[in-house]
Amino acid sequence: MVVGSVGLAAFGAFAFGAVYPWAYTPLAIGSVVVGLLGVVSGTRPVWSPNRLLLAALAAVLLVAGIQLVPLPLDLLSRLSPGTLPFLESYDFRFAPTPARTLGAEVRHAISIAPRLTLLFVWLYGAPLVLLLGLLRTLSRTAVLRLARGVVAIGFVLALVGIVQKAVLGDDTFGGMRIYGFWKPEALLTMPFGPFVNRNHFAGWMLMGIPVALGLAISHAGNSAHRLRGGFRDLMVWLSEPDGGRMMLNLVAALVMSLSLLMTRSRFALGCFALVICGAAIWNGRRSGSWRVMMGGAIGALVLVLGVLQWAGADTALGRSSLTDGASLSLRLDIWRMSARLVRDFPLFGTGMNTFGLAAYQHQPAGRDVHYNEAHNEYIQLLVEGGFLTFVLMVTAIAAIALSVRQRFAANEDGAEAYWVRAGATTGLVAIALQSLVEFSLQMPGNTTLFVLLLAMALYTPARLRRDGGAMDHR
Repeated sequence: MVVGSVGLAAFGAFAFGAVYPWAYTPLAIGSVVVGLLGVVSGTRPVWSPNRLLLAALAAVLLVAGIQLVPLPLDLLSRLSPGTLPFLESYDFRFAPTPARTLGAEVRHAISIAPRLTLLFVWLYGAPLVLLLGLLRTLSRTAVLRLARGVVAIGFVLALVGIVQKAVLGDDTFGGMRIYGFWKPEALLTMPFGPFVNRNHFAGWMLMGIPVALGLAISHAGNSAHRLRGGFRDLMVWLSEPDGGRMMLNLVAALVMSLSLLMTRSRFALGCFALVICGAAIWNGRRSGSWRVMMGGAIGALVLVLGVLQWAGADTALGRSSLTDGASLSLRLDIWRMSARLVRDFPLFGTGMNTFGLAAYQHQPAGRDVHYNEAHNEYIQLLVEGGFLTFVLMVTAIAAIALSVRQRFAANEDGAEAYWVRAGATTGLVAIALQSLVEFSLQMPGNTTLFVLLLAMALYTPARLRRDGGAMDHR
């Protein structure tokens, strides 16, 4: 199960984020196969500790299915007032003519593009099956193996991004090619590593870096009593297995962090600073050391100042500030357009995965770009799924927060698994923050990693048992 899940995450990341059909189709099939194997072979309880979350996620799938049901036009107009006016201007079959009113009954789904919504059902349902399989099978040992796999992928992914940036740059108009040969379909994007969009690469790293830090802290925590000695004791410990593993994970986190900084993804850099502060505060509260908390906050500040110095103060401030005119104006235009869409499609939305199509009719005239995404996952969910789906997703987020809190309160992880859970939780928070202005989770490769982190944050371990000083790691 762990090997299959890590393989899926690696394929999703290195196959251009699985953004193309030839990549996301096998990724979805693999997620279903691996997830079903886990459901059949696993023994962990899934429903009882996660009933609210699973019910909300399943309900979202149900609403998407309802969006696909063909309805008579009079009922369609009552349930979704904006669908028929959109179809009348988009599809000749629904043009308001006498022939239509006198002919046979015409039906259409709530979704303005059922084919696109059906694709959402497939790409949303497959990771959900994978999540069920992971929750059914993950133990403490399996979680540690899964975390190490994620860090290994992140390290190699970061190296690819760093080398590619140094050798090929990121100017697609100037001939830059991903892996040296792949020409992105949209030349306006700025790729980084195998990802077509640097912000999506940054989203992957925002989830992966906290896992690497969690593993590093876990190894240090195992030998905390050894670290209270002098310099000699520290050097001896670093030469031992725990010290070596900690250094490997720290090096991986450093390389991954460097690749994130090299993307110069505006909001991701701010999220990264918050991640470092959060990790330091979490470690400080766990250890009861205010010095660790202060050190983390100072480290985050030094990091931000270092980025400004490295990129050039004027450039970095101009690119990283959300008050920059072009960046803020673009997003405000999209969000104002989204408000109009929500007004026209209030309850069920335009249909999952249809934002770009709906924008053709609603975006302001005279723009030289098409608003294909909302640049805010939550607003796009509200537009495509309506208030009903939005409430379900808010419920799911609340259920995740409640379940994670219960897992930490139970204190049944053991030292190593505790910090892996903490790292996974921090990664989930980081991507949730980035989703306020980006759409990284719409990349199937990033969705796969998100599912792995969610499973690591929510898994239910066996109760800790101590027999003669040995601890059960099941």
